Amino acid sequence: MQQRQGTAPTPITPAAQRALAAQRLFHAQQQPAPAQHGNAFQTFLRSLFLFILTLPLLFIVARQFGLAALLVATFVVYKLGCLQLVTLGLRWLFVSDASAYKDALRRADTMAQPITSKESEFKENHLLSFGYSAMQGWRRSMEDAHTAVLEPYGGFFAVFDGHSGSTVAQFCGQNLYRFITKTAAFEAKSFGKAMYDGFMNIDKHLHKNQPRDRSGCTAVSLLIHGEDLVCANAGDSRCVLCRDGEAIPLSNDHKPYTPTEQMRIERAGGYVWNRRVNGILALSRAIGDFMFKTNPQIAWEEQAVTASPEVKLIKLDRARDEFVILACDGIWDVLTNEQVIEFVRPLLAKGVPPIEVCDKLMHQCLSPHPFGLGCDNMSVVIVTFKKQPYQSPLVQNVSNAASAASVANSSSNSSFRDGQTSVAASTTDEKED
Repeated sequence: MQQRQGTAPTPITPAAQRALAAQRLFHAQQQPAPAQHGNAFQTFLRSLFLFILTLPLLFIVARQFGLAALLVATFVVYKLGCLQLVTLGLRWLFVSDASAYKDALRRADTMAQPITSKESEFKENHLLSFGYSAMQGWRRSMEDAHTAVLEPYGGFFAVFDGHSGSTVAQFCGQNLYRFITKTAAFEAKSFGKAMYDGFMNIDKHLHKNQPRDRSGCTAVSLLIHGEDLVCANAGDSRCVLCRDGEAIPLSNDHKPYTPTEQMRIERAGGYVWNRRVNGILALSRAIGDFMFKTNPQIAWEEQAVTASPEVKLIKLDRARDEFVILACDGIWDVLTNEQVIEFVRPLLAKGVPPIEVCDKLMHQCLSPHPFGLGCDNMSVVIVTFKKQPYQSPLVQNVSNAASAASVANSSSNSSFRDGQTSVAASTTDEKED
């Protein structure tokens, strides 16, 4: 993730150590080290010498004491390392660097080649347009999901980064917006509370119906309602607004080692080790992950890992606000907020459609090899704002009705004037007769 000023660098986790080991193996295949060849040659000579000394001994044992004694003697000299030459030969025949490389890929949960085909979408209305794209990349499975809905008043957009499976992420992608719009707060136009309640309600629904599911997901969402921007976030996916070319973060990453998050985790009976919840999960907020929500003595939103979103409201300034980006950490692990804005803004200024900008951004972040940063699933939504001021449907209907009435009155007055002219002309003709 992006390193911020004032925070200590993240220590190397076990997963990162495995990835680094696999990466060293990858580079070792490209350029073998001469010193390793020297050590291997010395091992071979020592093993050959011991093997030559052992063979006559085994021959004498077989001649003098028979087959049973030969088997016992062979087992003893094998345990003493005198038959290491045989082990080296079998390893050379049946275990190759390719198999070791494949094993490293398996442990790092990556493939030998990335899947770069994309799921993409583009839509627009009179207020905004959006482009969405997702790519599996180097991972063995795709665990991301998204929501993108246009409404007469704006729209709703969200990205869900799944882990330990895609069940929770897929369910949220299909249903979170419905859970939000069904809340009483949404009907009352209290959109910040509606977003919060929607997050908590869908988490409780999943726990009630799938309590044994071990998957979870981060969730970053943005509701655009007229001139209101409402961002709700749980996890380390991000939403960033571009205002006059400046990156304005609308969300914060939720990590276990931040003071407020660590306090909640410890109050719930958990602990933070290696900057992870109970040494396992690198996030402190997520939908799902019910194995971390098992303390019945505290409220649901106070569990060690909580779905409670951090909600931020901001007014849209159509004269200054250009676009907003929602993306999972497959993007933010590689580029900072500012770097993403600097990459996206010139492309949109040139007229490149948002859907193509999403594709280019993912390729920019994709790693050239299957280890290290840029190997995660990637999902991006770019929403661009149109400049005309927003009018609610009610105001638009009243305006349209007023315009129609004005046209009707104008037409009626014109007909009346035409009628008066016609009558006057008829009177004049009669007088002339």
